[in-house]
Amino acid sequence: TPVSVAATASHSTAAVITFESAMVDVGTVTKGESAAKKVTFTNTGKEPLTISNIKASCGCTTVQGWQQTVAPGQQGSFELKLDTARFMGAVTKTVDVESNAANGMVRLSLKALIWSPVTINPPMVSFGSVLKGTKIEPRSVEITVTDTEPLKIAGAAGNNPYFQTELKPIEEGRKYQ
Repeated sequence: TPVSVAATASHSTAAVITFESAMVDVGTVTKGESAAKKVTFTNTGKEPLTISNIKASCGCTTVQGWQQTVAPGQQGSFELKLDTARFMGAVTKTVDVESNAANGMVRLSLKALIWSPVTINPPMVSFGSVLKGTKIEPRSVEITVTDTEPLKIAGAAGNNPYFQTELKPIEEGRKYQ
C-alpha cells in the first residue's frame, strides 16, 4: 500500500511525498557485502517537492543522491546502502526523509536478512583485566556451519601471540568449538 504524507485542507496546494511502501526490503545479503536499494518516490502534490535531509538511525546506513527537487506529478529517487559487516540474521533500520511535504517527514524502514556460511557464538570473548602470571580459565566459542553443504574448518588462529587457540570438532563439517 502506498505511503504518502497527506495534505490538509490548509495545505491543499502543498507538495506530497508518496512512497510505494514504508518498508524497503533489500532481501538476503551475504555478511560483509554492501546491501543497496534504489528508493523511488512521487510528488503527488501541487507544489515542487524539495528533500531537505535524510537521516539514518545507524551509521551503518548511508544515503546517496537525495538532494533534489521534484516537480508535481514527477518521480525522484535515492539509494540506501547498508554495511552488513556487523550484523547477522534479520536487520531493520529506520530512515527519516525530511522535505517540504505537508508534514515534512516520512519514516521508512530498511530491512535485510544477513547470511553467513558460518556463525560464531558468542561473537567476541573477553578475558578482562588480568595480572601477569595469573592462570586464566579458557573461553569457548561455538562455530556452526549454516551453509547447506558441510564445511571442514581446518584450524583457528588468533593475532595475539599471548593467546593459544585450539579447534575441536563437535560434529565434523557442521559444528566446532
